[in-house]
Amino acid sequence: MLDKGRRMIQMRNKVLMMILSLVLVFLVAGCGKENKKTTATQEEGMKLYFLNTDENGLKEVACTLENTNDPLAASYEVTSHLSDKEELKTGSYKVPIYDGILINGITLENGIETVDFGSSYLQLSSEREILLRSAVVNSLMGIDGVDAVSFTISGEDLLGADDVPVGPMTEKSFLFNLDTLYTQENEVVLYYANMEGNRLVPVKTKVKAEDNIPLEMAILQELMKRPDKENLQSPLPDNVSINHVQIYNNVCYVDLSPDIESVMPVVNEKIKIYAMVNSVISAGNASQVQFTINGRREKKLNDFTSFDKLITSDYSFCEKEN
Repeated sequence: MLDKGRRMIQMRNKVLMMILSLVLVFLVAGCGKENKKTTATQEEGMKLYFLNTDENGLKEVACTLENTNDPLAASYEVTSHLSDKEELKTGSYKVPIYDGILINGITLENGIETVDFGSSYLQLSSEREILLRSAVVNSLMGIDGVDAVSFTISGEDLLGADDVPVGPMTEKSFLFNLDTLYTQENEVVLYYANMEGNRLVPVKTKVKAEDNIPLEMAILQELMKRPDKENLQSPLPDNVSINHVQIYNNVCYVDLSPDIESVMPVVNEKIKIYAMVNSVISAGNASQVQFTINGRREKKLNDFTSFDKLITSDYSFCEKEN
């Protein structure tokens, strides 16, 4: 009787073990399916870069693509999103590929993607061109299989500010601000003018960039203020506006209002220019500066020639640092 009871208990335990094993198998299989689905969703989702509402920075927007297995098809889909105003249901961002800017075609070879724009691209202001370029490149770099992005205009290489082909670009080519507020404070050197306006006086100070503006813009805004130290003056007209600042490939693009052309009787024109250039470069994000006035390159700024060229720092005008 006892042996019969033991056999019944053993048989019941075996049945329970079999049931538990089956349950575990189904649980594992279920987790695998769920993980696979989650992974597929993550692969399909990516971030596109649109313009913020002020059109002075970028806004990151989540997007799910239909073409996930074909990088070229995905690229066409991305650029379609970046130019389709009808798709936008919100007023919190804008498309970076402006009206009238056409894409002739996209090719992909050995990880280098080439986007060929129509000739209307050349009509963009410097400010809009840099924003479009950074938005498109950063968006396309999110596609698996795209290692770098190059722009051409009707089959010809896009030229930079130095009239040299821009070449392949990646997300590391740009320093851009997203539409997420942040504050940064850095120690920089501001270059003020002496009271005679013929020398630069470097002053080491901390500059705070708030509300997501680039540090370089905060530097120029600070340079416009009257310095605390005696025997120094701002080298910039007090009515000038800094329209836009963008860093690309170690070049700081600065767009100014026409008030920069105001002649300052007590400040030499070179002092005005190199006060801005030296101060901006002291931030460490750029080694050259490209100026525009309301989006246009001007060959001269009063008696300063080559204002349309890339300008590097010049410390030959400097007095001893304060």
